[in-house]
Amino acid sequence: MYKIPPVKASAARENVRIGELKAHLSECLRAVEAGGTITVYDRNRAVARIVPCADVRSPLSVRRGVGRASDIPLPTPTKRRKRKPRPTSLEILLADRRSGR
Repeated sequence: MYKIPPVKASAARENVRIGELKAHLSECLRAVEAGGTITVYDRNRAVARIVPCADVRSPLSVRRGVGRASDIPLPTPTKRRKRKPRPTSLEILLADRRSGR
């Protein structure tokens, strides 16, 4: 059976099992940030690859709101049709008895 080596932060390409990735996520991400690639294995089968982002020039930005939440109109309630009440089990049995079934 193929043995997967443990994670080393200095390596350019790593193979790691899901459990090891969960246990050493920060270390794995630092290795990827440094330019490495990590292949994730589940029972000796490759299931994912973690690679560095191609475009890290634009960080996430927080957009400002355009208004207040209280200014948004609420949807108008729709009228619900009343359902015809369904007969109970007892009512069904009594109806069967009356009809002679």
